[in-house]
Amino acid sequence: MIRKDCFARKGKQCAALNDLYCRNGECRFYKTKSRYKSDIEESSEKLRLLPMAKLQELTVKYPLLNKMMS
Repeated sequence: MIRKDCFARKGKQCAALNDLYCRNGECRFYKTKSRYKSDIEESSEKLRLLPMAKLQELTVKYPLLNKMMS
């Protein structure tokens, strides 16, 4: 069953995976949009609690973190 409330569903495509796996059964990546937003907020808060030096080290290694922190 295709889950219409999944955070990664973009029309008839999946933004997280190469295929719409929920079409053929349960997808292990399924998460509601509200759960996804909650998880992002929680992880952002954990990052904000890190020492600045560690955070800078991580943003160099993982440039996507810059977007999360802004």
